[in-house]
Amino acid sequence: MVWMHGGAYRIDTAANPTYNNFQLPQHGVVQVNVNMRLGIMGLLAHPSLSKESPKGVSGNYMFLDMIAALKWVQKNIAAFSGDPDNVTIWGYSGGSAKVICLMASPLAKGLFHKAICESGTPTTDIFMPRPMKETEALGEKVFAKLGVDKAADPLAAARALPWEKIIEADSALAAEGGGSQAIWGYWDISLDGWFMPDSPLNIFQVGKQNAVPFIMGGNLGEVTGPGMILLPGIIPDYVKMLPSASKVGVKSYAYIFDHVPSKWRQEGCISTHAMQTAYVFGNVDVPREWALLYFLASQSGAKSEDPGVTDVDRKVSEEMMSMWTQFAKTGDPNIKGLITWPAYEASSDQYLYIADPLQVKSGFSMIGQ
Repeated sequence: MVWMHGGAYRIDTAANPTYNNFQLPQHGVVQVNVNMRLGIMGLLAHPSLSKESPKGVSGNYMFLDMIAALKWVQKNIAAFSGDPDNVTIWGYSGGSAKVICLMASPLAKGLFHKAICESGTPTTDIFMPRPMKETEALGEKVFAKLGVDKAADPLAAARALPWEKIIEADSALAAEGGGSQAIWGYWDISLDGWFMPDSPLNIFQVGKQNAVPFIMGGNLGEVTGPGMILLPGIIPDYVKMLPSASKVGVKSYAYIFDHVPSKWRQEGCISTHAMQTAYVFGNVDVPREWALLYFLASQSGAKSEDPGVTDVDRKVSEEMMSMWTQFAKTGDPNIKGLITWPAYEASSDQYLYIADPLQVKSGFSMIGQ
C-alpha cells in the first residue's frame, strides 16, 4: 500500500508519526510512504520552464515525484516482500485528490492496481485543475515578486536565488490574494495535455481513467456539521465518479465514516476532517494522535483534550484496517463474518456507514443535502 500524504502545499509529510505506526502492516501489507514536492516547489508553472521542457509543459512536478516513487516500487518492492503486480495507492484530503489525479493520468497507467480515496477531490477551489496558461501566469507573478522578471534570463536569475526567497514570495502573493488562497496557497494542477489531459472529473465521467477498483468516501462531519474544514462538494463529486468503474470493468465502493470517541461524542463533537486517520492507521491508543486532532475536533464540538477512547474505538479501528488491507490484497473489501459491503451502483446508491456497528445504508448521493 503506497500512502500519498495529505496537503498540496506545506502542511504534511510522509514522516508524520501518524503514518508510521506498525499496526497496519501487521495486517499483511507492505506500507510505503511517499514524499513529494509541495506548493510552489511542486506545482510552479512558467513559460520559461515550459519552453525548456521537451514536452513543452511545466507544473505538476509534485505528481511526477509520485510517479517516480511508483516506478521505484515496481523495481524494488519485491525486495521488501511486496508484490509489484498488486499495488494500492491511497491518501486522505489532499492525498485523496492526488490519488484521483493519478487514477486519471495516462502517465501512471500500470503503476498501481487499486486505489482508496479518503476525504478529498481535485475539484474544489482549494485544489482545482486549471489550464496551463493560467498556472504559467501565476508563475510570472512570482517572478515579478522576486524581481527577476526583467532579467536577461529570468529563469536563471530565479534559480540563483535561495529557496527561502521563493517561498517568501509565494507566501506574500498568497496573503495578498486573501480568502482560501491565504490559507492554502493558489497553486493548482496544470491541465498540460501530458500528465493531465483533461480535468479528472471529466476523465472519470467518460470512463477514461486507469482501470483499477477503488474506494471513495469521507467523514460525515465534513459535509453536515460545523468545523474548520468543510468539504460540501466531495459527495456530489464522488457520485459523479463512482459509476465510472463499470465503464472500465472494475468495481467501486462508497463509505461514510461517522465514529467519534465516547467523550467527544457526548460533548457534541462530529466526525471532523482527518479523524478517520487515527482509526485506519491503528493509532487510537496513541495520546499524541488525539492531541493533534484536538484542534480540528474543538472546532467541531469537542471541549476536552481527552477524547475518551474505549474498546469500541479499538474495534472500529481493527475493522477499518482489516477492510482496507483486504481491499489492497484482493480488490474487494468484504470479509466474511464482518460485513457485506456492496459495490456502488447509482440505482441502489448504497454505501458503508463506518461506526459501531458497521451498517450498509442507501442514499449516498443525498448526504449533506
